[in-house]
Amino acid sequence: MSIRRNVLAYLSEQKRDFIKAFQQPAAYPVGVQHPAQSSRSHPVASWSWDRGASGQNAFIRTVEASHKEYWARLGFGGYRDGFLSFLDREQGVTKSSIPSQLHADHLLNSGFALRRGLMYVRLALVEGEINVGYGRKIEKNLTRSEAQNKSQYLFDYIVLMKALNIEPPRDPEDFRRRREEIASRIVSEGAEKRELVLEGLDGTFKLWDVLT
Repeated sequence: MSIRRNVLAYLSEQKRDFIKAFQQPAAYPVGVQHPAQSSRSHPVASWSWDRGASGQNAFIRTVEASHKEYWARLGFGGYRDGFLSFLDREQGVTKSSIPSQLHADHLLNSGFALRRGLMYVRLALVEGEINVGYGRKIEKNLTRSEAQNKSQYLFDYIVLMKALNIEPPRDPEDFRRRREEIASRIVSEGAEKRELVLEGLDGTFKLWDVLT
């Protein structure tokens, strides 16, 4: 797909943010019960309601002035328009410059987040086919899985794979075939050492039975 320069620049910045979030997960959550948690998680973070969204439907998290994230309340039907307006206003990325192949969507599956008692989830631009691929099976199975409620949810390997536009494994055998390839992709983005990535991937798909 053809992507304009300003969109490519934002996607590159977004990817750097994702890697930082994965390396420092406690400081960069992807789902919270209340916006105040997003500022308490980082020593210099702050947040403010998005005035363009009615009520308390969305907020903007700022870290060290240059890093800004858009978060939306689950159930807010205008989250996509709110995020696209934020990109235009704060990042200079106009709605018309974003190709239809890119989805403005929740990083953390909304159904999964709701079942864990979370109310706000960070948004991102994700390749449409990848986004749909995760929603079709992995995120659907995650939503059905049993787990205790959380006051916040941090970057994990499944969120990272989606954020980096890594095609989701189709089943356990496909994961076994591709685990080295997936690890190499994550390492190439600067996340962690290869051995730790392989260990983390294996542990994630053992913990979450989402590929069957």
